[in-house]
Amino acid sequence: MSLSRRPLGSSGMQVSVLSLGSWRTYDRLPVEAGVAIMRAARDEGINFFDDARYDDETGKARAWGLVNWPADPAGVAVRAAPALGVAPPCAIQLPYSLVRRSWLEDATMTGVFEVSGAAGIASFSLAGGVLSGKYLSGPAAGRAAGTLEEARIAPAVVAAGELAVLAGRLDTTPAALALAFPLTNPIVTSVLFGATSTEQVRANCAAIGLLDRLGPDDLAELKRIGQPEA
Repeated sequence: MSLSRRPLGSSGMQVSVLSLGSWRTYDRLPVEAGVAIMRAARDEGINFFDDARYDDETGKARAWGLVNWPADPAGVAVRAAPALGVAPPCAIQLPYSLVRRSWLEDATMTGVFEVSGAAGIASFSLAGGVLSGKYLSGPAAGRAAGTLEEARIAPAVVAAGELAVLAGRLDTTPAALALAFPLTNPIVTSVLFGATSTEQVRANCAAIGLLDRLGPDDLAELKRIGQPEA
């Protein structure tokens, strides 16, 4: 499989539309499992890996970006870059999902993307795994286990049920639909996800093929999920 690639802002690099993260993942898996997951990602066409480390001890960094910065300080960083003689951030990574849209869709943040030319990297697009539907049939292992009754998780639980219905009609999975959603926004260059198995990597990559066969009505129904009722 060959995933399409898009420019990573002004970096000169082309990255796959899906990217593999590692936060809170490989430190709890056998080394062999972690290697197999990364190889499966490469086999699927992923060339963009987030190692979740915040230093550059080897001095090989080619570009820089922002992670989870609100719009105002992100704008300050973008405006300060030329005065410091450095390129603007090539990417801005923000949580973006069916149930968490405000950070990336905020008008001020949209302006930051326009001025900087940065690539949008969508993270937490499965809402900690809740939107994958794995909790619909009862308790399951995962980072959201034990939190499903909390008010902050409730919208994702409701959305997961609606995604499951739509997925059944479209012969796909809730996870693929949830990962496809961010790519409907032109600001988004790549969607970052984590995986604990090779099967999960392959299933998540199905989101790309799914986009090609969703009609206007399907997309409208997908985008409606997770939105507050008017």
